[in-house]
Amino acid sequence: MSRGGSTALSYVSPSCALLWAYYAALVLDLALGYIWLAEAIGWATCLLAAAIWFYGGLWKRLTV
Repeated sequence: MSRGGSTALSYVSPSCALLWAYYAALVLDLALGYIWLAEAIGWATCLLAAAIWFYGGLWKRLTV
């Protein structure tokens, strides 16, 4: 069983969250509450990728 899509998601979602946390903390010098938005950004990235995977029909290629 190929899991190529889930491997990419394992890298994309945390990368988006970490990039936002870095940018908010060190570049923009924002308060801690804005840095915690990185968690929500990670969730939103996962949700978007899952929606694309589901509604795009990519899940139909899986074999069990």
